[in-house]
Amino acid sequence: MVQLSGRYQLTNNVNYLEFMLKAGIPEDKAKKANDSNVVCSVTVDDQKFVMTNEGSNQQTSLEFDKENIEKHPLGLEAKSTASKQGNVITVSSIYNGENYKRTYTFSEAGMEAIITHEAMEAKRIFKRL
Repeated sequence: MVQLSGRYQLTNNVNYLEFMLKAGIPEDKAKKANDSNVVCSVTVDDQKFVMTNEGSNQQTSLEFDKENIEKHPLGLEAKSTASKQGNVITVSSIYNGENYKRTYTFSEAGMEAIITHEAMEAKRIFKRL
């Protein structure tokens, strides 16, 4: 079984800037996020998934299989539900009445995050530290 908890560094974004701009994120904030080499700490147990951005101390903490209120740095709030199946964590969220989905797939090498909304998709690739 792959270890999910650990530290991960962003190495590549695919369509992330375009995704954020189409989602209405201000251009300066979208470019900053797209150009970062963020390091995230991830903790996963039987009850919850916690991801902390080490640079900003922004933290997402979601209990599995129940509705959570998730707060984002831009002041956005979402109703999010997380589930875990093996080495995959899926987070379904509703922001301002719109559905978003994040799928985190963990491997020995790292973590891949795929973010989808309607026909848009972005990918963030992280290496394990």
